[in-house]
Amino acid sequence: MLLAHDGVDLDYDECIGVTYDDVRSDPEAALGAIEPWEIALAVLINVVAIWLLLEFGGRVYSGAVLQTGARMRLRDAWRASKG
Repeated sequence: MLLAHDGVDLDYDECIGVTYDDVRSDPEAALGAIEPWEIALAVLINVVAIWLLLEFGGRVYSGAVLQTGARMRLRDAWRASKG
């Protein structure tokens, strides 16, 4: 369906990345096909995700650590924190 539409003047081989066969035949060459910006973006996304999880977990923990009695809901722990 989509192959019948014109719009890009590139050959099929120019549009594809690393295939499974490339990885199985030569993993070193296949790894070389990964662009440096892709690695940097992956590291940045992971760092931001870790930071957000630590902030969230710290805030919930600080809101719930001094509470005693009945089981505390996540929303209540969030509201009880100082943030």
